[in-house]
Amino acid sequence: MRRVFSASGLLLLMLTTGCTRNEMTLGRSQQTPNPKIVLVSSLNAHNTSSARAVAPTRGTNRVVTLHGTMIEKCPIAGCWFVLRDKTGTIRVDTKAAGFSVSAIALQTPVTVSGTVAESDGVKTLVATGLSY
Repeated sequence: MRRVFSASGLLLLMLTTGCTRNEMTLGRSQQTPNPKIVLVSSLNAHNTSSARAVAPTRGTNRVVTLHGTMIEKCPIAGCWFVLRDKTGTIRVDTKAAGFSVSAIALQTPVTVSGTVAESDGVKTLVATGLSY
């Protein structure tokens, strides 16, 4: 009886451990353990799409953290993606941070930090780090 209990307990432990997923981080990890998540609408962002490439100009040093779903991404190198939260969308540039999102599936929830850049009235987030 004791062996049955031990074997079933070990099996249960293996199943529950195997079902959990560690959070993956790309780029720099969050500077603060629990960063304040802001909404896309608070950045006064406009809708973006891959058809309209944005070359952001750096100028603001305002670091923000956003949480949403990756709905579109660069099909070639994974150097940018579009993040959607409940208030809107924003294009996120990952090239400067030196990481790619090509291996992350669309519709994956992500948390991304970076600085806000603006070019021709369109705001972009220049990523420093991402977790999913």
